[in-house]
Amino acid sequence: PTDQEKLRQRLILVETRDRGWTQIFRDPDTQTEWLVFRHHGELQGGGYPVMRELTTSETLADLLLKCLSSNNEDDCVGLAWELSTDHEKWSQVLDWLEVNVTILSKRAVRLFLNNLHVHHVMNRRSVIGKKPQEIEQDYQHFRHLAQRAGNIMQAG
Repeated sequence: PTDQEKLRQRLILVETRDRGWTQIFRDPDTQTEWLVFRHHGELQGGGYPVMRELTTSETLADLLLKCLSSNNEDDCVGLAWELSTDHEKWSQVLDWLEVNVTILSKRAVRLFLNNLHVHHVMNRRSVIGKKPQEIEQDYQHFRHLAQRAGNIMQAG
């Protein structure tokens, strides 16, 4: 078993959210809490399980620094998957990356951005009830984010 599987075997479930799709576990030895959720839950088997340590300071900057500085690639992938559905945070993520890209592993940044899917240019906001100009503005917003992500990948 992987290190994560070994850890998971000794964790104790303390909370269930989202009708069981998200869980919080505690390590009885260290009292560290872990978030477990499923990415692409619509897939057969409930999607890919993602596990990350919960910190007392759950700011976006803290999460990004911790995951992108980790030696475990699963940390980069897991956080990217977690943020991949929270499109409104992408601008903040890119702001942070633009400032910190030079102190991070180029490989970690690429892995993170590829799994975030920010570089795929498409409008991810709802179009229902919007005028064509509003839809175009939303599309341009995501186009700009994709360009920024590409610049970060080149700078790293």
